[in-house]
Amino acid sequence: MPLDFLKRRGDGKVDAPAAHAAGLPDEVVAQEFQLKLYYAGKSSEGVRMRAGPNAMADLPSMLAGVTGSEIEVVEPLPIELSQATPVIARPSEAMQWLNAHHVHSPVTRHALVVLESLDAIDLAFDTFVCALLDGEVGTRPATRSTTRSWAASPRTGTRRPAT
Repeated sequence: MPLDFLKRRGDGKVDAPAAHAAGLPDEVVAQEFQLKLYYAGKSSEGVRMRAGPNAMADLPSMLAGVTGSEIEVVEPLPIELSQATPVIARPSEAMQWLNAHHVHSPVTRHALVVLESLDAIDLAFDTFVCALLDGEVGTRPATRSTTRSWAASPRTGTRRPAT
């Protein structure tokens, strides 16, 4: 930033302020991707349906031939839990959210976190149906556990990895 008060008065020239640096390309790509997800979540009219007496029974049957796992229906939250949100910055609302959704599978909870973070659904009003379309849910951790057995040397008392 130029310091105008240190310049001599006789110049008459004024330097133009430096141009602001543009956003990093990674930030732009991330924002563009988030906007695409937000738009896709808000504009999907293919699975929206009118309410009726058989709507709740018809909703899971629409996905019956497509899914590879159990189909879960998530009802709208009661009015006392309308402030529940999966945001760790608000611990009381996050605890309400966990208490409201602890009965659902990990796949459904993950989908709810993603969709609520993007504001694609509002569980105060919307009913949500979720199922795993392809693949399987594993109970093993993503990385292989590397446990080693140790053997003690009787002479020196030192330990070394067993072979």
